[in-house]
Amino acid sequence: MQVTKEVLAVLGTALKTEFMGGIVETQGADEYKKIAMEVASNRSGNSYPWLEEMPQIREWVGDRVVHELAKRGYAIENRHFELTVGVKKIAIEDDDIGIYKPIVKGFGQQTAMHPNKMSFGLLDRGHETYCHDGQYMFDTDHPWNEGTVSNYQTGALPAWYLLDTMQVVKPLIYQNRQPFQFTAVTDGSDSQVFKSGKYYYGVDGRNNAGFGFWFLAYKSNAELNADNFKAAILQMESWKNDQGDSLGVSPNLLVVPRVLKFKAKELLGNQRNSDGADNTFFNYMTWMDRPELSNDAPVL
Repeated sequence: MQVTKEVLAVLGTALKTEFMGGIVETQGADEYKKIAMEVASNRSGNSYPWLEEMPQIREWVGDRVVHELAKRGYAIENRHFELTVGVKKIAIEDDDIGIYKPIVKGFGQQTAMHPNKMSFGLLDRGHETYCHDGQYMFDTDHPWNEGTVSNYQTGALPAWYLLDTMQVVKPLIYQNRQPFQFTAVTDGSDSQVFKSGKYYYGVDGRNNAGFGFWFLAYKSNAELNADNFKAAILQMESWKNDQGDSLGVSPNLLVVPRVLKFKAKELLGNQRNSDGADNTFFNYMTWMDRPELSNDAPVL
């Protein structure tokens, strides 16, 4: 087959169709929306002058109480991601391009799952990634009112997470600057094409993930059992603002790595516990196991 502009145009259309098919056929690509607030970006990064806390409605006595934006700025810089394949000219000449179609379709699948990877994967790094208050997202000493509080239970086991996803601001932010686009380099006069004897097809996009309010999330490296689960819930529900009013935090989602999925099911999905007694936490909240989370215990 002679490689002409018309042939390359048809090939490009076919590969783009495979790419789009990979996106459409991917199941569960929007799971990240359960834990992350999606924000559009129109520059290299976004700054989030978060309120220090969620303001509470109060009786209007005297002058209004004005809640100022935090002086420090929490910024999420966009990152650039790409995935590229080179199609040999001789493969087109020999009409042997079928081998590239599943590869490009896989590009579509990876593109569809990218927000999940960015969002859920960030949870695993929350104990070493800063959030809006200048502390790590999961930390034992977040400054709070006149003291400090913890949203991190340390331990030597794989981590599990409790999240309150019912607030306007979710625990995470998925920032989208440029959706992934499919592009091709097929100009035979291009120096890279000339030197390599390949035409290039790829996708690229700009985005990143970051954290919202730390008090909407809790991490534990202790055993996932009824006692630790209950303690984590009560800890999250106990947080109050500087007026002494409850923040109204109420965790509704348990997120675990695959290695803990059976423990999560036992904790929340069984009507009775191992002793045969009624299970207090049966259907207490929803849960999910995620492949993006590490199955490994922390290095102490």
